[in-house]
Amino acid sequence: MNKRRDWSVEEKLDVLKKYDELLKMSQRQAACKLNVSQSLLGRMLISRQEIKNTSLENVNSNRKRKRAGKEEEVKEALKQWFTKNGHLLSPNILRLVCSMRMKLDFISGHYLSTLTRLKIKKTRGTKSSKERLTILCCASMDGEKRKLLAIGKSKNPRCFKGVKNLPVDYTANSNAWMTKEIFIEWLTKWDNELRHDVLLLVDNCTAGNLTATMSNNNISQPGNSPSEDYLTRDLGTQLRIFQLNVEGISSDKSRYLERQLKEHKIDVVLLQETHVPDELQMTRRATISGYTLISALYHRSYGSDTYLADMLLTSLAKSRKERRIETMEKLDFKHSSREAWNLLRRLDPNPTRTKSIPKIKPDEFANRIIEMTRTMMDKETARKVTMNLKTKKREATDRSKWAENFVSEEVQIALKSVKTGKAAELDGIHPEFLKNCGPNTRKWLADFFSDILCSGKLPKLFKTTKGLEEPLTNDFNKLDSYFKRWRLKPNPTKTEVTVFHLNNIKASQEININFGGQEVRNTKHPKYLGVVLDRTLTYREHLTRLSKKVKTRQNIISKLSSSTWGTDANTLRISTLSLVYSTAEYCAPVWINNVHTKNVYKHLNAAMRTIGGLMKSTPLKWLPVLSNIAPPKLRREHALLQEWKKYANNPFLPIHTDLTALEGAQRLKSRKPPWKTARDLTKDKFNISSKWENDWIIENPDNQKLVTNPTIKQPGFDLERSTWVTLNRIRTGHGRNGHMMYKWGLRDSETCDCGYESQTINHIITECPIRTFKGTIEDIHLTKEEAVEWMKNLDVKL
Repeated sequence: MNKRRDWSVEEKLDVLKKYDELLKMSQRQAACKLNVSQSLLGRMLISRQEIKNTSLENVNSNRKRKRAGKEEEVKEALKQWFTKNGHLLSPNILRLVCSMRMKLDFISGHYLSTLTRLKIKKTRGTKSSKERLTILCCASMDGEKRKLLAIGKSKNPRCFKGVKNLPVDYTANSNAWMTKEIFIEWLTKWDNELRHDVLLLVDNCTAGNLTATMSNNNISQPGNSPSEDYLTRDLGTQLRIFQLNVEGISSDKSRYLERQLKEHKIDVVLLQETHVPDELQMTRRATISGYTLISALYHRSYGSDTYLADMLLTSLAKSRKERRIETMEKLDFKHSSREAWNLLRRLDPNPTRTKSIPKIKPDEFANRIIEMTRTMMDKETARKVTMNLKTKKREATDRSKWAENFVSEEVQIALKSVKTGKAAELDGIHPEFLKNCGPNTRKWLADFFSDILCSGKLPKLFKTTKGLEEPLTNDFNKLDSYFKRWRLKPNPTKTEVTVFHLNNIKASQEININFGGQEVRNTKHPKYLGVVLDRTLTYREHLTRLSKKVKTRQNIISKLSSSTWGTDANTLRISTLSLVYSTAEYCAPVWINNVHTKNVYKHLNAAMRTIGGLMKSTPLKWLPVLSNIAPPKLRREHALLQEWKKYANNPFLPIHTDLTALEGAQRLKSRKPPWKTARDLTKDKFNISSKWENDWIIENPDNQKLVTNPTIKQPGFDLERSTWVTLNRIRTGHGRNGHMMYKWGLRDSETCDCGYESQTINHIITECPIRTFKGTIEDIHLTKEEAVEWMKNLDVKL
């Protein structure tokens, strides 16, 4: 007897489709042709509409049996919840367990954790099995799943022998059950991996009732079991939740709720709204003063709303800020830099940025219109134009003084005006050869130009770049054959070709070269070893891109501190050198004399201001001194000199011969080649420390004469961030005092609160009767103990 077969929805639809394509016949004949029983075909035809509706409900088309719940309203509610991905916090399962460092964050996502206990059924005629296995499942509303945690009885089961990697995390105890210790260990491990805050919903399990034995005080401890029927459930001292079922929220109910919630100090309000006619009516609900609606889900029978107290949101924001400040102040590279670098990577913004809309110029718009409206000329019109041209040629005079053949003397006069030192054309002939050619060559050139004049046709080589394309294509073909012989596969899509020409007319010239059967892409700005090139070697495009990259990294440094909190100056200096300067100074000797370096300068200055906590009005000479980083220009000159010495002193390097032959070989007269700068630095016996000290003496912005040696670390590098910032603003004389705030237009008067007409930094230190420092400004610069204490207690936040 044949076994009964279950047909899926997709198979039933296929049978019905084939049935409709058959010719008119009886059901019995159709069943034989479709290889199905007549009764089954009859049932399919009767339930045709139901089958089609099932396929349109976005269910699994391979499903063979339809299993439906008994409660239709529950089914509809779950379907709408999963469709809208809203928040549905059930009162019976709400148990708050925060992630060991944070209290609550509804934005990052909710995680639901459940326990499943597997028990082997009793076999007939045998004793009941004692085998038990507990599985901990945890998943978020966004679909993110945690690795399963399996709990068994044996610590090292025999079946695990030889197994190195398990698809789950395994632990064991005598009862194969979840305990508080196992749950805390699992939660602690997850907390160390988290980079954001989560809200964890745990089912009714005693292991979820965390005790105060945990080292982190931010873990919420539930006070009552979810099975107890209380309107308010005290979840420790951190959070109180209020649950209520209402028939819409009117203004009267809103005022009543406001009084009750404030009286009981409720933090979270969970409401179920019933008898709401439509979603529009739900959006017109009255607001509850002092509470913010963070999620709402509409349903025809009930809806769910979640409110958070404004004080709770403020407290959470404050707690986040305190934790951020604590994290930044603990950032240190002295012992282990792994945590510091991990933090810097997390601070890096999203690399995928929105592309800016390109600006369309009027000329491009006009050219596009011309291209779109250009039509092909028909044969009859082309024939008439050709005949008209021939007629005009016949009517023209045979000879004129402008159509006479060229002579050798005219060619000689023209060659005298040719400039030397230019690049050779496609024929490989330099201008010097033509300028010094003999009479036979000049006569041949005169006949050649006369022939072009009489025929009116230019040689094809003058119009195309075939002379350049053909040898390059041949070279690529040789490379392609070499790769194929050695079983290598090149990537032509990453290959670029660029034509650099001194003639501005041919600046945008493109050539057609094939590599491996694909056309090589033309580009105006190729990148070679990380440097973007251009035809005039101005490196403008390279520095524009470099400026954006440096700005992104400088923004990361600025997130590590502010004027009142942040990591210490040593850590900021190391982070800046390794993150910002390493990028800004890559291949700096190449573009050292470029005028576009100012685009990079401004971001380096901003990074040095962050290290010292300096104002924008601070003179630029102060920035390298207080950050203990040499000026960018001196650092580039020092790097150039080191490279020059390495190449010039090693005769075995191939570049050594080229450097010795550079004198008099300058081709671009308007440029400043790096080798000339290196030669001048060598003659002047350049030293970065001496040059820095001389520049500081010549343009010294230090009116107090506090800094004698700018190349060393100034006192106070190890101070707290707020004290270090105050110290540097006292040194420079630029801070948020009354005089500067009035100068910037942020205050109506520069008067000091002691009555003096101008509140300058010098007045605060030496003259103000309220804040006068008993020592000298030199004591503040040297960070003596009494000076540091005075700066900490200073009420003016400079």
